[in-house]
Amino acid sequence: MTYRVLTAPVRWTLLCLSVAVVAGCGSDDNSAELETIHVTASSGEGGTVTPLESDVPRGATLHITAHPDLGYRLLNMTGCNGTVIDENHYKTADIEAPCHIQATFETGPVEEQADLQFSNTAIARSIGFKWDEVTYALRYTLYKNIDGESGFTQIGPEFAGDVLSYQSVETLYDNLEAEYKLEACNDESCMDSELLLTDSGINQAIGYIKRPEGDGSLHLGNALAFSGDAKTLVASAPENCSAANQGLCSGVVYVYRLGETRWQFEAALELDDIRADSRFGERVSLSRDGNKLAISAPFVPASFSDTNDTRVGAVYTYEFDNGSWTQTQALTGDEQGEDGSRLLGFGADIALSGDGDTLALVAQELITEDGQALLYRLNTDDNNENVWELEQRFDTASAVSLDNTGNYLALGLRNGTELDGEETEVGVTQVYHYNAEADEEEQWELATELNAPEVFTGQHFGHRVLLSNDGTKLLVGVNYDSTLVDAGQLEKPEVYMYQRDSGEWSLAHTFAQLDQQGAIDSDDNGRSRYGSVFSMSRDGTRVLIGDPTEDGNGNGFFANDGNNAAGLAGAAYLYNYADGAWQEEVYIKAKNTDAGDQFGEAVSISGDGKIIAIGAPEEDGPAVGVDTAVMADNGNADGSGAVYLY
Repeated sequence: MTYRVLTAPVRWTLLCLSVAVVAGCGSDDNSAELETIHVTASSGEGGTVTPLESDVPRGATLHITAHPDLGYRLLNMTGCNGTVIDENHYKTADIEAPCHIQATFETGPVEEQADLQFSNTAIARSIGFKWDEVTYALRYTLYKNIDGESGFTQIGPEFAGDVLSYQSVETLYDNLEAEYKLEACNDESCMDSELLLTDSGINQAIGYIKRPEGDGSLHLGNALAFSGDAKTLVASAPENCSAANQGLCSGVVYVYRLGETRWQFEAALELDDIRADSRFGERVSLSRDGNKLAISAPFVPASFSDTNDTRVGAVYTYEFDNGSWTQTQALTGDEQGEDGSRLLGFGADIALSGDGDTLALVAQELITEDGQALLYRLNTDDNNENVWELEQRFDTASAVSLDNTGNYLALGLRNGTELDGEETEVGVTQVYHYNAEADEEEQWELATELNAPEVFTGQHFGHRVLLSNDGTKLLVGVNYDSTLVDAGQLEKPEVYMYQRDSGEWSLAHTFAQLDQQGAIDSDDNGRSRYGSVFSMSRDGTRVLIGDPTEDGNGNGFFANDGNNAAGLAGAAYLYNYADGAWQEEVYIKAKNTDAGDQFGEAVSISGDGKIIAIGAPEEDGPAVGVDTAVMADNGNADGSGAVYLY
């Protein structure tokens, strides 16, 4: 093995330690002259030293520091009868005569492995890496093999030899089987680190969002929505009881926007005329570009003076323009009935089309009875203002969803369909298609009516519905009635995916929990709520399903799904379609799981499927802000809620 030995410039530090110097500095005899001796230092290629020259009091010592260039290390330092006292530091003997110090540096092949490790991170979805400096290394390159089989690809830039850490923003759930290595190189050779395998350390990269500082909102994470480009996130807290609201728990909706690497709080949207218990933010829906937003408040009373506390409900629309959010319209249940009557529970469910120009909503006073659906289009009035105008009314509905163009509409009728001639709350789902060429009153055509593969009393098929962006896939959820459904079925609800091909709809897949996950997974009625909420990527190849009643007590990814000691902690399940089949689910927990948090009460996945948000509206942590650290429950933030990013 060959090495190059070189000399290079060096820096020094002077320590005045001799008795003579101390006496000289503190003496009252100002006429006394302090004798000094000139000391010099030098080096050649490969580094520097400091100081290069010094006038040292006789009998004092001098400390010199060596600074190797990248790819070099200090080989030796000689002169002035000194010694190397630790790495890159040299101390002379007592100076009695002029002398010179010489530093030499060397370089050689990289023969040492970097110690690659995961590091802590304060950035949501950012996996942190760190490593120690490797002798002779001029540069480092980080590689990832995403599944242990596909081969290594570079992540991040090529790092200079003095860079010893990196933060990589990743889709966390795509990296659960990833392995990493760090290559240390100079111009002569390279050396790989040992493989670093993904483990539970990835959980520290899970994002954690709490209410803003000084805000008294409750149940953050009740409803969530991503824009199509995953750069805007909306999260609601429908019981905003802050002092600014005079103690009235009317609700607030927060908007967050993704900066270069971090999520940042952008706006808090509230009712101008705050009314108690309006549940503002019960449902939220965001356009694909993130610039149009619909918010429901199904419990808004008709007025402050309404002595019957009539919960008419309302839907509010907002638009983002010139850096701020502005309310554009408020639709209420007043005079929205077919005969001009009042509709109650207006906004029980809502859906904006991807282009933001079509709005569907449900007016449903009681969950035990289906309401009706109304569809609005954004049109231009005589004053050249954009206004929402009612286009179509659908007699029966409890859930709604629209595709990107607003030309496909799915309706869930959770209480519909008879079984053996009796009203049995089986449920049915309908899909309508808009035909612009048909007569005006017949433009919305019923394309199909769907039932569950197996129907039974109390099933409530259609409790929640969701269309894919292109309207070719449809998710349908159930909500079992614990008074009507057998106990064995209560614990195993399913979510169904239907697909449209050549105009025909058919069952494409059935999603269900694995038996070992959430073995005692149920609410107080013995009912699992798996599938009570779900979200889907733009093309329908990724599906995220929440279950706020799951009882596992593990944290994040790689959770211990066999221990169900945290009642109603909640969980979420991510499914990925690849290689012509649905892959095994990814079981997801909060990073700070606790009983009763109801993690999974709301879920949302970005259009490209690369980021997910999960709400836990009963989480009690007292922390505030975005990308905040988890703090232990101190009893002062019960039910404040949280949102987690993966």
